[in-house]
Amino acid sequence: MSEDKFEYHDGYPNKGVQHCGKCRYDLSDQPKEYIEEFHMMAIRCPECGLRQPAGIMVQPWRYRKIKHFFMSATWLGLLSVAFFGMMGALAGMAQSTAYASLFPFTDQISESFRQHIEAEPESYLNYSGDSYNPEWSISPDWWEEHGRVLAQSSFVPRQHIEWIVLTDWFWFLLIAPIGAMLTKVLFFRASKLIQALFIALVIGGSFLIIFSYLESGFFAFFYGLPPIECAVDAVGYTIAYPTLVVGSIAYVASYLCVVPITRRVQHLIPRLPDLFPPTL
Repeated sequence: MSEDKFEYHDGYPNKGVQHCGKCRYDLSDQPKEYIEEFHMMAIRCPECGLRQPAGIMVQPWRYRKIKHFFMSATWLGLLSVAFFGMMGALAGMAQSTAYASLFPFTDQISESFRQHIEAEPESYLNYSGDSYNPEWSISPDWWEEHGRVLAQSSFVPRQHIEWIVLTDWFWFLLIAPIGAMLTKVLFFRASKLIQALFIALVIGGSFLIIFSYLESGFFAFFYGLPPIECAVDAVGYTIAYPTLVVGSIAYVASYLCVVPITRRVQHLIPRLPDLFPPTL
């Protein structure tokens, strides 16, 4: 802001003289009003309607543009973290839980493949001409022709799922509130429609990732498919999709509860910053 925009007193600018940060209208004679939610005085520009704090000189336009750029870049960065981070957390938890819980089923797949090797020892050989080891590698050809159907028909959840692994769902009690808090801080001024759309995109994106992963199949490795890959390929949906549902419920519930819980904590500890003012 050029020096001729201010009145001077004893060589220093008179801080009681202001100009509108938008239209440059002189606000020195305008009445001040109290903004209760921010606990501060403000002046409303009669020319353009902009309301700005009283007693504070507006920064030059070029500094405001630079500050706005960095604030916007920070907001977009946090938005990317909230979107891709939460979506990746939901999909990653679903994938890892399916892997860990289906290890008992790999014995059934290995045994089925071993029987086929014993019956037809020359039918399934790897690229080097050696027989596959059913404990470590499954023939991609056998899996596509017979294995997947046999695995799905012989799958018994009570026997072939390690249920103790599902305690990993409790990690959502830590992951979901963090994602919900960040999402709420970024969108607490936005309409409920925008907030709901963002949450729907996060949850829908995680389901799309898992669906693509389960339905796309696996690459035919030279040495064969690991049995655990075959187990996930055949029946991974029985664990992956319920895990996504549990994670989505935890995310939405945390989002709905984050404001009242935060306000309760702020009431108990008044020194904490007020992230969600009641009037906003």
